[in-house]
Amino acid sequence: MGEEVTVVVDDHALFRGAVAGYGLPLLGLFLGATLGAALAGDLGSMLGAAGGLVVSWGLQGSRRVREFFSGPDSEPRIR
Repeated sequence: MGEEVTVVVDDHALFRGAVAGYGLPLLGLFLGATLGAALAGDLGSMLGAAGGLVVSWGLQGSRRVREFFSGPDSEPRIR
């Protein structure tokens, strides 16, 4: 009790986590909106954006994507 603890997270792990958490859904949103707009105008853009977002959220939960964005340095360490 009363000891000082330092939690260390690798910079690359932080970047990969941010890309997985923010970049993948944003990419799905934009790709879905672009594809929807090309196929069906404004309504297609809205539906495509929602669909792309839902698909990207589903991809985030897949094991393959989690393995791609994680690594041995992904876990925080205590010094």
